[in-house]
Amino acid sequence: MALKAAIVALLVAAPTVYAAGAAFAASPFTLTLDKPVSVVNQVATATGTADSPAGEKSGNYVIIDWGDGATTQLPDFTTDGPWIWGPEVHTYADAGNYTITATLYHANINGQDQSQASDSSGIVVPPPPCTTDCPPAPCTTDCPPAPCTTDCPPAPCTTNCTTVVVSGATKVTKPAPKATVKGISLAHTGSASTQAALLGSMLLLLGMATRLRRRTEDLVHVMDAPVDTKAATYLSRYNAFLQSVTKR
Repeated sequence: MALKAAIVALLVAAPTVYAAGAAFAASPFTLTLDKPVSVVNQVATATGTADSPAGEKSGNYVIIDWGDGATTQLPDFTTDGPWIWGPEVHTYADAGNYTITATLYHANINGQDQSQASDSSGIVVPPPPCTTDCPPAPCTTDCPPAPCTTDCPPAPCTTNCTTVVVSGATKVTKPAPKATVKGISLAHTGSASTQAALLGSMLLLLGMATRLRRRTEDLVHVMDAPVDTKAATYLSRYNAFLQSVTKR
């Protein structure tokens, strides 16, 4: 009888013990990675929150996988949860798309050894900024008009050009300006002066030749005259010759 009473008592007490154990079951681990993850140039900054069952601090820590093969382990939390972790920064060597994963680990919570919680976020890392032989920065204010690509006006004239005057939607083409009057006068003056000087020289030579021919004829005429040995006759003829030359 005593044995049966002991068994019955044990069966009655068992549900009570089980219920008490259930009341002390630990809550799940939680971790949150703040989104979007900040990325400036090639540097990413991760922050977030975490918590463990019953807020126990013993053996809880966060590891961040940056997605390029690098990881960062944060120190163990020193206070009871929940916790705010970060900011943690990482510099990427190359541009591209990466996935950052943060994981909360613990090792010393009774009944939940090596439990964990994680969260992830994708990021885009841009190329590094240019430092040498960089193209000019794009214009943002007071920019010149974009170059014409279709239905463009003809290229500006550089030789034998005409002047195009635009009046409303009408284009009037004028001939290229001619040489100035002063330039034309100077050009003609030089050529005309040369011709006049040459013509004057020819006339002067012709006049001198004509006079020389006449004087020669007079001398021949005198020499062909009958010889008169009288001085009076010679002087009279010489005087007539001088008078004739003076008149001419």
